[in-house]
Amino acid sequence: MPDPTCRRRIVMRNSNRTNQFIVGVLVAGALMSLTTSVTAQEGGELHADPATGIVYRKQIRQVQRPVSEVQMKTREQTVYTPKAVVETKPVARTSYVPVTTMMLRPHLEGRWNPFRQPTVAYRHVPETRWEARSEVVHQTETRVKWEPETKLVQVPERTLRMQNDQVVQYEPVGQLAPQAQSLASTSNIRPEIASRLRPIDSNAPIQPITTGADQIAAATLATRERPRSSLQSGMRATELAPSNPTIYGPPTTGTTVAGLPVISVWR
Repeated sequence: MPDPTCRRRIVMRNSNRTNQFIVGVLVAGALMSLTTSVTAQEGGELHADPATGIVYRKQIRQVQRPVSEVQMKTREQTVYTPKAVVETKPVARTSYVPVTTMMLRPHLEGRWNPFRQPTVAYRHVPETRWEARSEVVHQTETRVKWEPETKLVQVPERTLRMQNDQVVQYEPVGQLAPQAQSLASTSNIRPEIASRLRPIDSNAPIQPITTGADQIAAATLATRERPRSSLQSGMRATELAPSNPTIYGPPTTGTTVAGLPVISVWR
């Protein structure tokens, strides 16, 4: 069975190695963030702001955006136009007309007369019949005829194309050596800042940008004087004195506390 003391030594040794690794990573990150000079990187022109000393790298990017356009194109279009057409056609027509003829018909005369002998006599009797007659007549007919007509018309057509636009962006990379101002780490800056940027030499000494947290930490570590005592709160010790020392200030003569003027409650 292993000794508990050996186990404790092994665990302490592993924890020491882990702590050393974490400390090494933190030190390397601090050294990289506290670099005193920044060299100009390739791919952009450097510009400096005279008011703040911030150095920006000008980057021009190609951005594609869709553009919709309406173009008028000429096309052939067939249009049907109504037209009245008058036509005369020969039509064969059959008609029935009455035809009357006189026919000789025999009849017996004196059949019922007992005083004479019956005789046969002939007489004309009209006879009517219907005869069919065919004739050709010219019939006029009016109808609507749709005639095709080809025309050139302008038709709007919407097209979508990709347009390449140049977008200018300014990326802060550092600041000039004589100045040390803070700047938010953003890729785009306000137009009033971009308007006053001036190009600088790529060999100019540049310092890294210090943020507000670094300034607060540096001010906290460098200051050893306490601005106020533990009994004071709300105002600094230099601001506790009244603005009019002739009324509220301490007496210049040897007056006791009972001889001081009454201080008003309203401050």
